Amino acid sequence: MFHRLWTLIRKELQSLLREPQTRAILILPVLIQVILFPFAATLEVTNATIAIYNEDNGKHSVELTQRFARAKAFTHVLLLNSPQEIQPTIDTQKALLLVRFPADFSRNLDTFQPAPMQLILDGRNSNSAQIAANYLQQIVKEYQQALMDGKPKPNNSELVVRNWYNPNLDYKWFVVPSLIAMITHYRRDDRHVAVPSPASVNKALWISYWSLRSLPGRFSSVKRCRR
Repeated sequence: MFHRLWTLIRKELQSLLREPQTRAILILPVLIQVILFPFAATLEVTNATIAIYNEDNGKHSVELTQRFARAKAFTHVLLLNSPQEIQPTIDTQKALLLVRFPADFSRNLDTFQPAPMQLILDGRNSNSAQIAANYLQQIVKEYQQALMDGKPKPNNSELVVRNWYNPNLDYKWFVVPSLIAMITHYRRDDRHVAVPSPASVNKALWISYWSLRSLPGRFSSVKRCRR
């Protein structure tokens, strides 16, 4: 049985190496995915629209609005003039998310009081909206730290994260390494993670090869039936 299987494998390998079209079918899709995935399958949010309803119009809310507008994720800033515009803006998808500053926002910050702000996300695009919300939280956190400079701070520990190999946190450089990690690592049990054996890799390749090889026969049979 194994001798017949090995003979069949050798025969198919020879056929695979002899036919340039079949080699292209196996190699080109992989190259195309490696080139296109970093640009297409990215989790980075860019060119989004943010809506702002500012009831405060104080220096802190205006400064935060300007910082939101300068962020790379938001290229369009939609300023609302009344609370009645909030729901239609989200319902018609004019903006991915909306920020509402209450009337006492700047006064509370100046008096070191809690200054809440409302953030409304479009749940129909929850993944992108949540990522954009994280961008806003980071901008607000940086502004809070800038306000606290030169003022007494509580003696709390602070975690500082430095990204060595992707300091700009560009998602294009995350996609391909993550794909390689997902493809080449499988959980064998709850405690060990190992690189798959050559047999498992060959098995996956052969399944893909036989699937692609069977497509021309299926298409030709469909054409004959139509005739």
